[in-house]
Amino acid sequence: MIKKESEIPEIWSHKLTKIYGRGEKSVKAVNKIDISTKSGVHGFLGPNGA
Repeated sequence: MIKKESEIPEIWSHKLTKIYGRGEKSVKAVNKIDISTKSGVHGFLGPNGA
């Protein structure tokens, strides 16, 4: 089955993990998430809102 262009994710990630720091002080902020967005849907903000 061929997907329509509007059904194809523009941004996607599979099993995304983000760890801050090292060793005993490390903090796992994100653990193996899958995420996708359709074309025209964007909005990733950091701690400072940028």
